[in-house]
Amino acid sequence: IDSADEIVAEDADGETVDADAIAENNEDGSETTITIANEGTLTAELDGSSANSTIILGESTAVAMSKFKFEADDEAFVVKHVDLENTGSSDEGVAAVKISYTNSEGDAETKTGYLSSNIVSFDGMDLYVAADSSATLTVTIDTGAIANAEMSGQTIQLDLAADTAEFEAVGEASGETLTELAIDVVANEMTLRKTKPTLSLASG
Repeated sequence: IDSADEIVAEDADGETVDADAIAENNEDGSETTITIANEGTLTAELDGSSANSTIILGESTAVAMSKFKFEADDEAFVVKHVDLENTGSSDEGVAAVKISYTNSEGDAETKTGYLSSNIVSFDGMDLYVAADSSATLTVTIDTGAIANAEMSGQTIQLDLAADTAEFEAVGEASGETLTELAIDVVANEMTLRKTKPTLSLASG
């Protein structure tokens, strides 16, 4: 937009408004500014409700690992692909990795993947992040049996590798595709054990 002549505006009653008069007639005396962006922005961070570091047990299902919060500004985004990276000591104790989120139809969706060389990839996703709002991606795992002493004490940490690995999100209004975010989002580290102590207050 090079000049006010290129702007066509209407008021709430459908009457044509002179674009030059918008600033002049503003009640508080300040100028009205309309900013037009080519595309929106998408960021991610570790959600405040993400699981804390703790002992997790072998042969368990739906073990909470991490929760990532995506925030969209100026337009909605659909996240289509994420890679999670295990920056812990080993993949050996992880039988399966599962993610869950709300899709563009408003329905809960779950996908299952498997670690290979510390990376698990999820393609064909439909994680919807509304404009000027947020959405979460929840990560859980199923653990295998503790087959030997070396497995006990291994660590598992599933980070959102949005900068160093493959990532894809598409802006709903602009159609622009993001292939990375500014940072990888680091999750909390879990320690795999065969058993863990349980403490309770004795009566009396």
